[in-house]
Amino acid sequence: DISLSPDTYLYLGLVNIADGIEGAKRRIAMAEKVVPHFGVGSFCGLGRPPAPDATGPTSHSHPPIPELKRATPETIGAVLDLHRQVAAL
Repeated sequence: DISLSPDTYLYLGLVNIADGIEGAKRRIAMAEKVVPHFGVGSFCGLGRPPAPDATGPTSHSHPPIPELKRATPETIGAVLDLHRQVAAL
């Protein structure tokens, strides 16, 4: 029962390099059951640096979710490729 103003568009963090296109498809299918219209993005965004006291890629979650992986300088190309694949769905 989310109520958004007409000029607001909902984006959900459903893309993650840990499980690629198949994981994104599963999460999109689940979201479509309850939300009629939404955009899709990375689960943690692309530009947020890790917290100074971070102990892992997902230490900003409470509790941390080790299966989810944030983009790093080494993986950003793969993350952007995955976003392109999801956008084509």
